[in-house]
Amino acid sequence: PHDIPDSTDLFKNPDFDTLPDQLIARERGYDRARYLRELHQVTLAAPPGQDFNYSNIGTKLVGFGLEHVYGQTYDRLLRRDITGPLAMRHTILDPGPLARRRLAQGYGPSGQPAPYHLPNAGAAGGLYSSTEDMIRYAAWHLDERDPVVRQ
Repeated sequence: PHDIPDSTDLFKNPDFDTLPDQLIARERGYDRARYLRELHQVTLAAPPGQDFNYSNIGTKLVGFGLEHVYGQTYDRLLRRDITGPLAMRHTILDPGPLARRRLAQGYGPSGQPAPYHLPNAGAAGGLYSSTEDMIRYAAWHLDERDPVVRQ
């Protein structure tokens, strides 16, 4: 599915001023255990590999899998393997009140402030980063001294 909980109804005739709040409300009360429990109730629309469908829950599931395999939180893995080695000091999963003051404020079509994030986004778009940190990340991907990048 695109996501758990299912949000396709919210995108049929969306009110883009209220959509972010509706998505946040829909995910309230979800944690890793609930996502995984509800994933067991999913039926596939097609055999794996037959059709391309974007899936937020699929991306979250990759994050859960990494946590399971490495025995560490997704946040700790990011810091250990990416943001720490690249000195990305302004890239975080959950901006607290101090970090939120540095975020650019988004606005809906009517000019109303939009909320910052889905609190449970995790690996599915929950990362906040500065422009400087994104440049470091892009440079890492372009560094052909790394044999993986060169290949």
